[in-house]
Amino acid sequence: MSLALKLGLPARAALGSRGAVPAAPTLAMDPTWTSVQNTPKFSIESAITVVAGYKYRIQIQPTGGNWSSLTQDITHTITSAEDTADAFSFGFALLPNATYDARLAVLTPAGVVSAWSNVVTFAVNLLAAPVNTVLPAITGDGGAAGNMLSVSTGTWTGTAPISFAYQWKKGGAAISGATASTYMIQAGDAGGALTVDVTATNSQGNATATSATFTVGATPTNTALPAITGPSLVGGTLRASQGSWSGSPSTYAYQWKSNGTNIPGATTSSYVTQAGDVGNSITCTVTASNGWGSASATSAGVTVSSSLLATYISGASNTTTGASFTFSGQNVGAAGPCVIGVEHAIVAGLSVTAVSIGGVACTQIAGAAADSTAGASIDIWYCPNSPGGTQNVVVTMSGSQTRAAIAVFNLNGTPTTVSGANNKGSGLTSLTAAATIPTNGTAIVVANVHSSTAFSSAAGTNATLDANFQLATAGTSIMAAHHNTPTGAQTMGFSWTGSTDAALSIGVFGP
Repeated sequence: MSLALKLGLPARAALGSRGAVPAAPTLAMDPTWTSVQNTPKFSIESAITVVAGYKYRIQIQPTGGNWSSLTQDITHTITSAEDTADAFSFGFALLPNATYDARLAVLTPAGVVSAWSNVVTFAVNLLAAPVNTVLPAITGDGGAAGNMLSVSTGTWTGTAPISFAYQWKKGGAAISGATASTYMIQAGDAGGALTVDVTATNSQGNATATSATFTVGATPTNTALPAITGPSLVGGTLRASQGSWSGSPSTYAYQWKSNGTNIPGATTSSYVTQAGDVGNSITCTVTASNGWGSASATSAGVTVSSSLLATYISGASNTTTGASFTFSGQNVGAAGPCVIGVEHAIVAGLSVTAVSIGGVACTQIAGAAADSTAGASIDIWYCPNSPGGTQNVVVTMSGSQTRAAIAVFNLNGTPTTVSGANNKGSGLTSLTAAATIPTNGTAIVVANVHSSTAFSSAAGTNATLDANFQLATAGTSIMAAHHNTPTGAQTMGFSWTGSTDAALSIGVFGP
């Protein structure tokens, strides 16, 4: 910035000794200067005759600052020409739109300095075109046509006054007539990307800033189908999730269907299956709605059964020695009735004392536990209200043991009767036990076969063989099966290759 100092001097007086102390000058802002000019001018009065070799020393600092920490401190030797013109100028590095203090002293060629002048405070308010510092922002509810949106001007610097103009755009293209700070959403804007160009104008020019994109809502779109959970036995309560949707639905409606036909009155998120649903595929259609419209999605179907059915879910082994075995992240299937067969190393006087699924306690089925003195042990635990999904299954022993294994089953409904049976023996190639299965009931069969070698084969006897686990460090296997038909008195078990000791447990469940 150039700072011009304009001198208004009195009639020249005798200077006297060139080493005499000059009188202190008087400093004032030149009356022709205004704060929006970028060359501030001062009037300087002093009771001396200015001759070549004399200097003016001017200091400038931010208002209220310390004169020992100056913004500018410049000493200027006055030339004959400047003396004749009564004015001179030199550069100052001053920031615009700020306030400063100035003072002046006179120096003789001999280095004698006058006292400082009075302090003059002045503001530098330079003219400037608008500059955006904070972008405009769109606010409002884009959830339906007819809603009103607004845009802020954003924040701007520049010489006042500043006026603003607006242009709304969709997808980068100007919307005809949309030139106010507000805009009413139109039907054709659904899903559109709106922005606003805000143009700021003052006496020095104009500039434009564009808001961030505002995405208008749209009719919901399904991204993940609704899902049905719960027991598919007659009288079981099925529940439907909403599924996942884009478009931010505000409401959801439900319609249950049997073989594709609406079930009258079944319009909530849950449905209790009826006798007439047996053998039918039950689905649920979920309708998601918002201010832009509605869309529907239908779940996969589940088939209703009149019989209590067992389904094998997963199995795992754990060979960490201790009194507690945790099967982390175990798949336990659907929420609801869950059955777990537990195998463990046989140690005299020790047994399984507790089983839990995700912290929910299970109950040991009476009669469904067998310990073989030769080293095979097996029992069955039942949890009517398993949380489902991926859970930690914890098996607790009465003392330290060297291994455990589990087999996990789900039931399609809550049984009204639960009972058990067991058998055990040594030097065997097969093992069975007898149990009576109620009408429309089911049985789950698990066995622990203690063998020093891997099995070359294994087969279920009068039951569907579901799994055959081999514990690598112990040479012991747990085998699992379920029996869904027929009912009545049944003999169930396993056969395998290789003579060994074994224990077998059966859990019987009646609807």
